[in-house]
Amino acid sequence: MQESLLVSIVVGNYNYAQYVGRAIQSALDQTHGNVEVIVVDDGSTDTSRTVIAQFGEQVRCVFKENGGQGSAMNAGFAESRGDIVLFLDADDYLGPEAAARVAAAWHPGVAKVQFRLNVVDGAERPMGISMPAWPHFPADPLGMLRRFGYYPSPPCSGNAYPRSVLNCLMPIPEAELRFNADSYLFDHAPFLGEVINLPVALGCYRIHGQNGSEVGHIELATVRRSLENESYREAQIRKWARKHGWSINTGLFMHNPGHCKKRLISLRVDPARHPFKDDRRWRLVVAGIAASINFPHLHTGKRVVATLGFLLLALAPAKLITRNMSPLINALARPRRRAPRLSHGPGRALQ
Repeated sequence: MQESLLVSIVVGNYNYAQYVGRAIQSALDQTHGNVEVIVVDDGSTDTSRTVIAQFGEQVRCVFKENGGQGSAMNAGFAESRGDIVLFLDADDYLGPEAAARVAAAWHPGVAKVQFRLNVVDGAERPMGISMPAWPHFPADPLGMLRRFGYYPSPPCSGNAYPRSVLNCLMPIPEAELRFNADSYLFDHAPFLGEVINLPVALGCYRIHGQNGSEVGHIELATVRRSLENESYREAQIRKWARKHGWSINTGLFMHNPGHCKKRLISLRVDPARHPFKDDRRWRLVVAGIAASINFPHLHTGKRVVATLGFLLLALAPAKLITRNMSPLINALARPRRRAPRLSHGPGRALQ
């Protein structure tokens, strides 16, 4: 049965002419025997459409005006016919076994199948890490989501959803989710069924000079956009929890140390425009330390480092915080020991 499942790979592109061909070819190279490839170009102004056109009838194309990530994902889903749908960012790419492994893992009652993504640079050189960074997947991702507003998930390209689940979730709210629209699907899937985690790397997440995760690219506007997204996500999680009769932690995202850190940075750097008017410096420090102590899967050393980090954020000059915003927010900007690459099959490393 799994071999007959149609897997739709929806490639979403905006001004990634130098990468989109690699993403499309990786989708076409799948070993699974029943795959359709749909490419959505979200109003690119570079040569993306010329690159896409070179694939001819191998792919189905949707050329639209720019509307953001949510709009592009909605358009791609509307064009797809698959039993399982995977949204592939145009600057990422898949290993050849991704669709087959996802289809093999699927069974009735599954709401999402996710797999690791190895991180590479713009030239596809491995950076020695993978996403999600946590080595262990929680036994109860819905329970973790209800407590912390989070469970370990890879970025957009490492997730696949059955059509029945997407029929319940789509369309994604486009005005609210021009960016980080994939989080809408992450957050809602656990309410609708089982989340299966494949502990292997079946694709690559590319870090380069144009995407929001690039080292050295974090600014206060990016931090506040992330906070706005998380506030919207919390409201949506609460809405779905009420719908399904689940309880949710009070101040859900304040139980997440990463959210507390971003709020403290925003308050320290530009208090006049900080979006949470009731926030106070030391109240955020206490909340962040408590979140770090209670957040799962952090070992004692990380809890100590996080505690010291919140204290330093409270005391450091605002200019110093501004200059070091990227390493404060983005783990990829910090010095680290090189980690071994994950295998995606016996004796093979995905690059």
